[in-house]
Amino acid sequence: MKRFFIILCAAILLVPSCKKDGRDSNGNSNAETNTPKYSTEGVNAVDLGLSVLWADRNIGAESPEDPGHYFAWGETTAREFNVFVSPYIFDEIDAPQKLTGQYDTATALWGDGWRMPTKEELLALQKLTHEEKKDSDGKVIGATVTGNGNSIYIPTSRMSSSYMTYSLWSSERGDSQLWANFFDVFTTGISNCRREYAHAVRPVKDK
Repeated sequence: MKRFFIILCAAILLVPSCKKDGRDSNGNSNAETNTPKYSTEGVNAVDLGLSVLWADRNIGAESPEDPGHYFAWGETTAREFNVFVSPYIFDEIDAPQKLTGQYDTATALWGDGWRMPTKEELLALQKLTHEEKKDSDGKVIGATVTGNGNSIYIPTSRMSSSYMTYSLWSSERGDSQLWANFFDVFTTGISNCRREYAHAVRPVKDK
């Protein structure tokens, strides 16, 4: 499954795709604004017994069940899910090994100590007990992750009717300058995907 996902990421590069302009929370075009403002009102920092506290929802989500907005690695402009972003914030040379500050999507959009999780923090999340939730057609739409007597819900995103992903970015670059660590919770684990693709961000806070 991991190999399938990497091949899929590479294959999409060869297929032209239509892209919508990024929109902020008020529906304004990215060309008309700077970094959009995202409210953390109602967001909870949940202690799952791990080294960090986990947000109870993705960035841009109005509820834990909402997948929220999707971002290319290191960007703050909302995009369509799994779309290859061009132009992109980094070139092949200047991409950092780890996102921090204005390039960390969680820090830039939420502030207040929030940041993107590292590879190790995502792997720790994977080890916790989880229970998948399905819709009326039997398709997996998310999973409830439980630890330390508390829970968070992680919704899925769909590439197609037959393939779903939990679609969470790590803050760390992947095996090469072109890739970043992508986490498909409970399925493939940590994979590498081109940084220009748009996926969800689940912030964490240090204890």
